[in-house]
Amino acid sequence: MESKARRLLVVGGNGFVGTRVVRHALAHGLKVASISRSGAPLVADATIADADWKRGDVTDPAVLKQALEGVDAVVSCLGAFGSQDFMRRINGDANVAVFGAAAVAEVSKAAFISAAVFRPVAPLVRG
Repeated sequence: MESKARRLLVVGGNGFVGTRVVRHALAHGLKVASISRSGAPLVADATIADADWKRGDVTDPAVLKQALEGVDAVVSCLGAFGSQDFMRRINGDANVAVFGAAAVAEVSKAAFISAAVFRPVAPLVRG
């Protein structure tokens, strides 16, 4: 009997954190799809070329539902920097939507991974 590769969806997989998650998952034999507003990364990288790069807005429930079809796990690396309202919409509301849709789709595993350097901008960002 042939073993079926696990399927992972990486939300925001073309960013700084996301490309590293995609690279690691592919290196460990997972089938990886990534969805982001801009699709594939702008810079070609052979170590992540085998990912299925999808373009879409995860704030659209229909886009999320389609992206989650047949997925075993989802990792969100979705994040942005800007005004408080913008960051709340992307870093907060959009991630909540991703994990809510994953629960409805009965995705068995989910994680959020992020990174930020706050020291230089701490006085500008409150809350």
